[in-house]
Amino acid sequence: MRHLLLIPFLLACSTITEEDFLVSYSEEKCSQIFSCVSGEDQATLDEIYGSQEQCAIDMQADLSSSIEINGLEFQSQQAEECLSHIQTNECNTESTDEDPCNLVWIVVE
Repeated sequence: MRHLLLIPFLLACSTITEEDFLVSYSEEKCSQIFSCVSGEDQATLDEIYGSQEQCAIDMQADLSSSIEINGLEFQSQQAEECLSHIQTNECNTESTDEDPCNLVWIVVE
């Protein structure tokens, strides 16, 4: 019984790694891009990204490169909030300054 009481505590203390976040973020964003496009724009989307899977691969590579070039520091708490935000975001919702995804990486001085 004691072990069951520890589960919520352990889950609350878990943090996402930068690598796991990059994978999850790019998969979620590309899924949203592909699911929110109208039928008439699907061909253009396929032309740009190739596929949803290729979109995620390219997005991961672009983000990794940007992180390395700019020397950014990963913030795991904001990363978890970002993923939660993406998963509950509607297709027609625009990004705002308060978007938690804007705070996942910070500039290290």
